Amino acid sequence: MRPGASCRARPPVAEGCGGSARSRSPSLCVATAEDALRLFYRAPGVPSSHVKITVRVTSGVAAVDSTYEIAGDPGGWKLSDRIMLPDIRDASGQQTVTISFAQVGARVAWQIDDVEIDPWRSL
Repeated sequence: MRPGASCRARPPVAEGCGGSARSRSPSLCVATAEDALRLFYRAPGVPSSHVKITVRVTSGVAAVDSTYEIAGDPGGWKLSDRIMLPDIRDASGQQTVTISFAQVGARVAWQIDDVEIDPWRSL
């Protein structure tokens, strides 16, 4: 993102209905070299449960959704693989990212923690 540029953030949203749950991050501005995200999650140990992660990237030229699923078995705390962010920056170099989570399949408890944009950048 160019110096002095700003993006407007929205408040986080969490929803639940009948044992299923959804959550959405605020919109986040990302810099040019920030190309991935990772997160910690606690899988419930139930093979028929998944969490669907939708990464929506928006710029002045387009909006793109990328979807990933994480299986609920085996259970326990884990670190996700790197989830790549689509790069659709316009001439200003700006793009915003919104990350949504939805429980799919069996209605069991998932925990998601420490969602980080490009945590390997400083290495």
